[in-house]
Amino acid sequence: MRATTLYLSAIAASIQFSALTLTAPASPPEPPSLFPRTEYCTNSPQTVAGTFYQRSLPPRATEKIIWCAPGSSTRVLISFISRYPGPAILTLITNAYVEVIKMLDERGDQPIPNGGFVASGYDLVLWTRNANNHQQTYGVLGAALNALNNYMFTEQIGTCTFSIYDGENMVGTGGLGIAGQAESGGS
Repeated sequence: MRATTLYLSAIAASIQFSALTLTAPASPPEPPSLFPRTEYCTNSPQTVAGTFYQRSLPPRATEKIIWCAPGSSTRVLISFISRYPGPAILTLITNAYVEVIKMLDERGDQPIPNGGFVASGYDLVLWTRNANNHQQTYGVLGAALNALNNYMFTEQIGTCTFSIYDGENMVGTGGLGIAGQAESGGS
């Protein structure tokens, strides 16, 4: 008698569970038909990406890392890959920035020769190349490296790929990784 009561209780529980399961939606809801078209800087959520940016505020959590360069309308869209210990990445970015600023002083703000830039050291490589039929200039590349360095210093240090935007235009792509493992997209 007791076994029959337990058996009937188990059947009743499974029927109730089945009824709950049948009420769940069969597929996830459709996303809204209109998505926001305006992107904002991760490090300054009220600044529309591509507009002039003046100061740094704490970043907000987001899937995209859009880091804006201070004093310009340049930004980088960063895809972080993995953490990398030690100061080598910051040193490489800083050395690349100094090299680009030196070229900017010597040659003026002109397109990067052959459409690409490569800096290496500490068993790492940093590269950029033109994108979307646009050209990187020394000024935009310097601002992009400044933004990348600021992100790494402020948030996390590691390997990544990134896109360089000047205003609304994507003018370059790049990467930072271990030499021999990272794509070298420079000249």
